[in-house]
Amino acid sequence: KSMSMEEASARALLAGNDMIFSADFEASMRGAKKLLEQGELTEEQLDESLWRILQMKQKLGWLDE
Repeated sequence: KSMSMEEASARALLAGNDMIFSADFEASMRGAKKLLEQGELTEEQLDESLWRILQMKQKLGWLDE
Protein backbone atom coordinates (compact mmCIF):
# COMPACT_ATOMS: atom_id res chain seq x y z
CA LYS A 1 0.00 0.00 0.00
CA SER A 2 1.36 3.39 -0.90
CA MET A 3 0.83 6.34 1.42
CA SER A 4 0.68 10.07 1.03
CA MET A 5 3.62 12.31 1.88
CA GLU A 6 1.55 13.61 4.79
CA GLU A 7 1.10 10.12 6.24
CA ALA A 8 4.70 9.09 5.55
CA SER A 9 5.99 12.19 7.33
CA ALA A 10 3.70 11.59 10.30
CA ARG A 11 4.86 7.98 10.59
CA ALA A 12 8.51 9.06 10.38
CA LEU A 13 8.01 11.52 13.24
CA LEU A 14 6.29 8.87 15.35
CA ALA A 15 9.19 6.52 14.64
CA GLY A 16 11.59 9.02 16.18
CA ASN A 17 12.93 10.97 13.21
CA ASP A 18 13.82 14.53 14.16
CA MET A 19 13.99 15.81 10.61
CA ILE A 20 12.00 15.01 7.52
CA PHE A 21 13.53 15.80 4.14
CA SER A 22 10.68 16.03 1.70
CA ALA A 23 10.03 17.55 -1.68
CA ASP A 24 6.62 18.59 -0.30
CA PHE A 25 7.27 20.61 2.86
CA GLU A 26 3.62 21.63 3.24
CA ALA A 27 2.44 18.00 3.22
CA SER A 28 5.06 17.08 5.81
CA MET A 29 3.91 19.92 8.07
CA ARG A 30 0.27 18.89 7.64
CA GLY A 31 1.25 15.41 8.81
CA ALA A 32 2.97 16.82 11.91
CA LYS A 33 0.06 19.15 12.65
CA LYS A 34 -2.41 16.27 12.38
CA LEU A 35 -0.39 14.26 14.92
CA LEU A 36 -0.43 17.22 17.32
CA GLU A 37 -4.17 17.71 16.89
CA GLN A 38 -4.84 14.01 17.47
CA GLY A 39 -2.63 13.96 20.55
CA GLU A 40 -0.27 11.35 19.09
CA LEU A 41 2.64 13.82 19.23
CA THR A 42 3.14 16.43 21.94
CA GLU A 43 4.67 19.87 21.77
CA GLU A 44 7.23 18.59 24.27
CA GLN A 45 8.29 15.89 21.80
CA LEU A 46 8.66 18.50 19.06
CA ASP A 47 10.66 20.72 21.41
CA GLU A 48 12.97 17.79 22.19
CA SER A 49 13.50 17.15 18.48
CA LEU A 50 14.23 20.82 17.89
CA TRP A 51 16.73 20.80 20.76
CA ARG A 52 18.56 17.81 19.28
CA ILE A 53 18.67 19.50 15.86
CA LEU A 54 20.03 22.73 17.36
CA GLN A 55 22.64 20.81 19.36
CA MET A 56 23.84 19.06 16.19
CA LYS A 57 23.98 22.35 14.29
CA GLN A 58 26.03 23.86 17.11
CA LYS A 59 28.37 20.87 17.14
CA LEU A 60 28.90 21.21 13.39
CA GLY A 61 29.47 24.96 13.67
CA TRP A 62 26.47 25.79 11.53
CA LEU A 63 25.04 28.28 14.03
CA ASP A 64 28.23 30.34 13.94
CA GLU A 65 27.76 31.39 10.32
